[in-house]
Amino acid sequence: MFYCILNFTRWMDRGFGSDTFVTGSPSVQAYIDTYAGPEYLIHYRYAAILLQIGVAFCYGCSMPPLYGIACVAFVILYINERLLICYYYREPPSFDEKMTMLTLDLVKWVPFIMLPMAFWQLGNRQIFESYVTEIEFKADVKLSGHYFSSAFTHMDPTFFTYNSGPLWLLTGILLWKIISWCCGWSGDSEDEDDDQLVEGLSDYYDALKDDDRAALIGHESELAYKYGVKTFSNDRLYALKNSSVKD
Repeated sequence: MFYCILNFTRWMDRGFGSDTFVTGSPSVQAYIDTYAGPEYLIHYRYAAILLQIGVAFCYGCSMPPLYGIACVAFVILYINERLLICYYYREPPSFDEKMTMLTLDLVKWVPFIMLPMAFWQLGNRQIFESYVTEIEFKADVKLSGHYFSSAFTHMDPTFFTYNSGPLWLLTGILLWKIISWCCGWSGDSEDEDDDQLVEGLSDYYDALKDDDRAALIGHESELAYKYGVKTFSNDRLYALKNSSVKD
């Protein structure tokens, strides 16, 4: 829909003709805004991915079709984004890896939310035990018979039932995390990922020549002193000032 609206706007701008060099835009920037398309907001895509993963994992135990629906949703999202980036959005800016790594870190917490919910859903007595309490009047509260005291009886290690697995699996994961943290086993994979990400290259600020680094620092200091503005964030400026010059 928005792609059709954008093309119709461009068509109106050139007087309903086919020559893109004919325009009714009052300025060059207005012409660029008409033909460039909207900006690509990547954080909305990451939010949609996290939403689909979270909903499928948290409620898929009691509604298994959600796993298939999430798979189809990812296929549609992939095709949609490939087409829109090529033909609809303007050229996206260069994103770094921070948002991607943050999203992957958030995905790691989904099982910690999923397993307790799966344990609780599998303990539903109306579904798995055909347990139904009768009511005499329409205004009466229909009791579920599903309480914490009865649910945790399935945690008996000598008598495993259908909903024992999720909570025992969560317990095992938490114990492994605690042991890994105490023994310091959690930092090696992150270092390997970082090495693969930068492909063995030096950091940008470390790769700068001494004169270029001094010129950047002087330019930033002059902007801050004269005009009260800055082009570097505090973290990036600190990294620039404390970088080491390499060959």
